[in-house]
Amino acid sequence: MPAPAFIAGDWGTTHLRLYLCDETGKALDTQSGAGVSGLRGDVGGAFFRAVESWDLVHGKLPAVLCGMIGSTIGWREVAYLNCPARPEAIAKSTLCFAAEGRPIAIAPGLTCRNRLLAPDMMRGEETQILGAIRCEPKLATGRQFLCMPGTHTKWVSLKDGAVEHFLTALTGELFDILHNHSVLVNAAGVPEVVGGPEFSRAFEQTKLYPDAELIHLLFEVRSRQLKGEQGKTRETFVQVILIGDVALVGAPAEYFTIFGVDIKRRSPFPNTFVAELANDWIGYLPNREAHELGGYQTWMGLHSYAEEGTGERVADTAVQMLEELAKSK
Repeated sequence: MPAPAFIAGDWGTTHLRLYLCDETGKALDTQSGAGVSGLRGDVGGAFFRAVESWDLVHGKLPAVLCGMIGSTIGWREVAYLNCPARPEAIAKSTLCFAAEGRPIAIAPGLTCRNRLLAPDMMRGEETQILGAIRCEPKLATGRQFLCMPGTHTKWVSLKDGAVEHFLTALTGELFDILHNHSVLVNAAGVPEVVGGPEFSRAFEQTKLYPDAELIHLLFEVRSRQLKGEQGKTRETFVQVILIGDVALVGAPAEYFTIFGVDIKRRSPFPNTFVAELANDWIGYLPNREAHELGGYQTWMGLHSYAEEGTGERVADTAVQMLEELAKSK
């Protein structure tokens, strides 16, 4: 195994992650522990205890730390660096000191006025950005855009390697609050993993009306549970009637005209008429292209109550029924 050269650490509010690294930065071993918020001021002691097993084998290696360890509740406070901030400026602003004979370096956080003209801050993500630029040198040229998911997700704008500005979203924390301390989620149910059918359906539905306000969309999680519509199937009616040589098709929705034209084109009967709002109403039934373009007819839960592709299935079902009628004549 290559010889360890230093210790790297990402020490946030709720978690500690330490890495024993060789001179190239490759992680040889890891340690984890509590975040700085739960240490009651004994941050230095917690660090020494976390690396004690490494010290016994390798001696007191220098440590490079980032995150909330440099905040007012951390080990030593390191001032925020104003944006735009270049990588070398971040390195130069690192606070260096010695603790029990060990060299310690704590990276600064970054601050900016975001695109909403509000103050914004990050601690820890700036070091991840430096790592990303090191791994992908093309990020240091031109304008680049990074998404850094987490408790407080960061959307970062880079220009020629410098952190120009960023915007924070309270995604992880908001999810935890809503999931564990609100009525939106049925406590008796098991939360779905990301990428499950309900998650995918909600994601697609949100894309259909991107201008809708989140405060309204969130309650839909609850209202669909109360109405029994969350991920539920629903039966409806497609009707075909033959009177002489005239075929009538009933669609249970406000049916897009393109489907009526398609049914008439494929019908075995030259005199075929398609009527919408027949026997039921499941909202608008747009075609797939309309779903991609968006519009109020595609707003699921408001104007449409069927998943994408239902309109095509209704058309196929109607044509199949017309063909069966033609065979029985």
